Amino acid sequence: MWIVFALLAALFVCLTMILAKVDRKGIAVAFRLGSVLVMASAVVLVAGCAGKLGRTHKPSPPNENWKISYCIHRVAEVPPLTCDWDDPAWQGAETAELTHARPEGSDHRPKVAVRLLHDDRYIYGLFQVHDRFVRTVNIGYQVPVYKDSCVEFFFKPDVGPGYFNLEMNAGGAYLFQYVSRYRHRGKVKGSYTAVAEAYGRMLTAKTTLPEFVDPEIEEPLTWYVQFVIPVAVLEAYCGKINTLGKRTWRGNFYKCGDETSHPHWLAWAPLTRLSHHLPECFGTLTLE
Repeated sequence: MWIVFALLAALFVCLTMILAKVDRKGIAVAFRLGSVLVMASAVVLVAGCAGKLGRTHKPSPPNENWKISYCIHRVAEVPPLTCDWDDPAWQGAETAELTHARPEGSDHRPKVAVRLLHDDRYIYGLFQVHDRFVRTVNIGYQVPVYKDSCVEFFFKPDVGPGYFNLEMNAGGAYLFQYVSRYRHRGKVKGSYTAVAEAYGRMLTAKTTLPEFVDPEIEEPLTWYVQFVIPVAVLEAYCGKINTLGKRTWRGNFYKCGDETSHPHWLAWAPLTRLSHHLPECFGTLTLE
């Protein structure tokens, strides 16, 4: 709209200069004509802005995922790194089940559960996956494990502007990022920072399957991924946490397999669209 206004003003100036060469009467006519053009364009501009400002937008439905909560209990003893779901060390942990499946996926619905504990300086986690069509071909650190049979833990500490996403495939490879949110031209976008390998290798991820599985295992099987996250790694990106006790975070748990024969996307807290990077859909994580 501003461009139209400027073009009309330029036309007015040019017309004035041309008619000025004719006589004074021409100048008067040009000024009157130019004034009309300028006033008309101004009216259009104001009307357009008013229409834009007055346009109503349908509000987004309120998201109540914060009511979905999980308590990460504090423990005195470190759980052994054995991927043993039945170990007594895990019996005091709550169990979160991933029951919300996106309709874009196949009819494959793995049964997935996760348990978390903490001891003030470390977060301990264990996924249990009753699965089929298991495939893992990505090996190493910061590889696209979400294409394989994969479980994920996204969490936002109560310090810092962003959230972390830890993604682990059934072979023990993992991807770890810190995502800051910002607005650009009215849209919310994410700035993805890969956690440096020096920090990433401070994590532990252990699984019960080989690191490479191809062709797929089509038969039913149960696999586990156990992980340990040091607070020191988080602090390098989100800022000082000090101790994990008595805090409230936000987060979600996922299971996916983008490039398996039966793609699927499951979540603990439901998603409003097919994306795991939706912090507005995170549930509540209470650290005891």
